[in-house]
Amino acid sequence: MKSFIVLFAAVAAVHGNSLICRNYRNGALLPNPENCAQFFMCRPGRAVKFTCPEYTRFNPVLQACDPTDSVRCKPGKLPVDLEYTPIDAMPSKILHTNTACINRPVATLLAKPSDCSSFYQCSPNGVIEFQCPAGTLFDTNRKFCERNDVASCGASVNPAPIFPGPIPIVPPVNPNPLPPPVTNEDPALARCQGQREGAKLRHPSSCTQYILCSSQGRSQVFSCPAGTAYDEKRMVCDWASSVKCVRSE
Repeated sequence: MKSFIVLFAAVAAVHGNSLICRNYRNGALLPNPENCAQFFMCRPGRAVKFTCPEYTRFNPVLQACDPTDSVRCKPGKLPVDLEYTPIDAMPSKILHTNTACINRPVATLLAKPSDCSSFYQCSPNGVIEFQCPAGTLFDTNRKFCERNDVASCGASVNPAPIFPGPIPIVPPVNPNPLPPPVTNEDPALARCQGQREGAKLRHPSSCTQYILCSSQGRSQVFSCPAGTAYDEKRMVCDWASSVKCVRSE
């Protein structure tokens, strides 16, 4: 009788998770059809439901969170007979000045060097930090949140790149970088006249700054991270040596 109960529990757990992750490997990332900003991470037992940062959605093609206007979202429904609901993860956040994803492909997952309970996702917006559920750690070998007594956690699996690479740091849609934005007194904000909401323009007198336009009179000037410059053609902060910038002052 005891072995029957154990077997039943094991089958139920697999069945409950397979309704979302059926035919997918552990570590697969699947879009949530009921919320385009969310995705599921497949793992043994219950899947984990993560939510992309504000103004982004999960792009199943890129396998990463992407600016909202870049993702075509097709709403749907989850299985109605779901026995084991996914684990809701803590909110994610974009790390505007973190350079961990330079020289890394989009969708790369990296354990946070100082804390394996978190991991980084390399996205078109830059580095996004996600938190694994309580009792789990990010397994650096298998690339998913695993029980903390099973997970392999070590920063040496993902050494930092030596040379700067082609993956740029994208200015976020809703930025809050360091240093703080220049005051609205900057005459360069006049460049925003006639521009669409959210347009990004290079600062006319500084190759390391860009302007985020707002139709509500809240346009602001932001600075790229140290060592980078703003590429107006691609609308990203990239290594200064890779950006052709001619100041118009």
